[in-house]
Amino acid sequence: MKKQLTSKNIEFELAQYRQQMRSIQLFANDGNILRYLWDLKHRPLGSGPYLKVSLFETANRVFSDLVILLGIRQLLCDRHVGGIALPFECYDAALGTTHGLDITAEQGTKKLVGEAFHVAQSFFPTKMGSVREKLETSRADFKLVLFNSDAPKKLIKPGRQDNGLIYVPVEKSKYMEL
Repeated sequence: MKKQLTSKNIEFELAQYRQQMRSIQLFANDGNILRYLWDLKHRPLGSGPYLKVSLFETANRVFSDLVILLGIRQLLCDRHVGGIALPFECYDAALGTTHGLDITAEQGTKKLVGEAFHVAQSFFPTKMGSVREKLETSRADFKLVLFNSDAPKKLIKPGRQDNGLIYVPVEKSKYMEL
């Protein structure tokens, strides 16, 4: 799902996404734990924002989408990240994507590219490594990495890092309140 997000529509888009999440219907456990685990990982859910994927994959996509939506809302509310002023009034977001860039923006001659993810703490170093590789080759003026703030073992402050990437941690409390 591609979305153009601005300060005028971000709350509406979040409300629409919340409504899609509320439509998710979980299937019952019939007592056979192996069959239930298989269903969680393989059986298409048939409801919510991702009808044709399993509950396991839906959860991965939903939490990554929330990092994108809430991270962009954060950027639209305050265009400064760790002392860096971002000139963008509109962000293009690709929700549920498994390839390509998650976030892009243009304002005049300035360009932004970004990746967003939600992972467990144990997978954070691996995911951050692949995201760094992907973004470091870009010629964009701004390269963002949005992630769930509880993923890194040590606190990572928002702002530009030594590698030129701009980190934007998204607080767990922001998406758990939806």
